[in-house]
Amino acid sequence: MDTLIKNLGVIVIILGALALIIPSFLGFNSNTTLSIGGILLFAGLVLHIIMTKKNTEK
Repeated sequence: MDTLIKNLGVIVIILGALALIIPSFLGFNSNTTLSIGGILLFAGLVLHIIMTKKNTEK
């Protein structure tokens, strides 16, 4: 469980990338899909920074 929480930011970044890649290949680009992908990428980056900072403080 600790490993999952430790890598949660990376998992969210991958989900954000998939949210951008899959609609692009299917030809379905809209502002909604781009916004969701961008928000997931940003949230994953922030989560990764926070989790890394917490793990180095221990």
